[in-house]
Formats: sequence, structure tokens, C-alpha cells
Amino acid sequence: MAVNCRHRMEPRLETLYFGNAIQSIPTYASAGDVLAKDLRWCAEQLNKNVLAHDNNTVRKYIGDWERDPRCFPLGNFDGAMITMGSSPRFPMYENDFRWGKPIAVRSGRANKFDGKISAFPGRNGRWKY
Repeated sequence: MAVNCRHRMEPRLETLYFGNAIQSIPTYASAGDVLAKDLRWCAEQLNKNVLAHDNNTVRKYIGDWERDPRCFPLGNFDGAMITMGSSPRFPMYENDFRWGKPIAVRSGRANKFDGKISAFPGRNGRWKY
């Protein structure tokens, strides 16, 4: 899952920082646990990882990358991965490129692979999956 690092770093990045400030964090669970437990348990596992991703963790990831730089690999390497993607900070429905305000948001064909899920808010502000 991609985690926003803007507010996790000390000092925090400026509100108008232009660029990505995300890191990908894995959450592991056995298929047996996912099947045996409810959706709340699954969400709690994700939430624990997000909460644990603090300034020290962000800077460790940065240090690791500086020692061994690499491009972020996209894909489902073992056929058992699920990847979530979206952009909750981007004001999708407030843009007007002189074509009129958007009526829907679609993710297009880029960065698609088995196991990829994209979520975008609807015009009414509610999320659609």
C-alpha cells in the first residue's frame, strides 16, 4: 500500500511541496487468516502498518534507497498480491481545462496489472471502488 509521507517527516514537508512523497509498505497475512477473520481484522493489519510508518521509518527507507537506488517495480510478482492506488489529495473534480468540470474520474490504462485496485471519490465526495 502506498503511504503518504508528507506529514510523517520531521520537519514536515511544505503543504505546497510539488512531487510524490509516498512509500510503498507491505502488509503480510496468510490466506488462511484472511479467510478465517473478518474484513475489520484485515483493515486493522493495514492500519497498524500505516501508524508504525513514522519519521524514523521514512528516513530508513530513504537511506536504504540512497545506498541501493532502484525504480519501483510495478506488477503482481507472485500472483497473490493486491495493490491499492488512488490520489486522495488531488482535487479531481475542481479542475477545469476549459472543457467543463469533470463528471467522472477514470484511471486509464497506465500502471494496470492483476491485483491492482484503484479508488476515487465520486462527485458527491463518497468513495467508489
